[in-house]
Amino acid sequence: MATPFNLHDIKDSAVIRERTLASVKERLEFAKDRVIEWDVINHPIAWNGADMLNKRPGLEQLDRDVFKLARSLTKLPFCVNEDQVFRPGPQCDDTLTYIEALNKAGLTVHGLGNQAHFDESYLPSPEHLLAVTGRFAEVVPHQCITEYDIVTTEDEELAADYTRDVLIAVFSHPAYTSFLLWGFWEGSHWKPEAASWNKDWSIRKRGEVLEEWIGRRWHTEVTLKTNAKGRVTWRGFPGWYDVQATGHKPVIARPDW
Repeated sequence: MATPFNLHDIKDSAVIRERTLASVKERLEFAKDRVIEWDVINHPIAWNGADMLNKRPGLEQLDRDVFKLARSLTKLPFCVNEDQVFRPGPQCDDTLTYIEALNKAGLTVHGLGNQAHFDESYLPSPEHLLAVTGRFAEVVPHQCITEYDIVTTEDEELAADYTRDVLIAVFSHPAYTSFLLWGFWEGSHWKPEAASWNKDWSIRKRGEVLEEWIGRRWHTEVTLKTNAKGRVTWRGFPGWYDVQATGHKPVIARPDW
């Protein structure tokens, strides 16, 4: 792997472009198809404009160059990742416009990565979450929650209740394919107050919500008998299944969703 470097310390735009494209090539060639999708562009809008795309002369098309290079190296789906998409304002509106522009240019965006960092100063309703989701579903086929956490002021009940509401809202919409936490343990979290497990590994109420809904409610466990042809089908939640069978023939499990 190449020696790490900080692009913000480099002043020459040509050097930034060269090193960025080299890094893209190195990462894709290393990972190959051991991943299922790529977050190709991160923070294209950001809070005050993306530094590399909006504030550095000569880099205005860097995102397009990255997209084209990445597409020449892999056929995996590409995503755009941005924060505060659920909050009304420029990050939501401009992210939608940005994705539409990429699609129009033939640089197909497969999914939206919604960072979903929440704070008690603004907690949108489940109805609002679904309305925003529907709006983006018109321009991208898939969406993901990529960095979920919630910060409250000593109100763990609120954090737990809102985590439950977000989980259910996301789960209810067919556009979503994944839900990722931005850390879970207080001992290694960018905002320790937003962790789901304390430093001593005791669980917080928001962690109990995760265990209840992801670990138990959205879990499929069945005991079935094959038909005369040795086949069996069932309807369950999406995911990977462990299949145990008694008999003399090999078992082939093929999810269909």
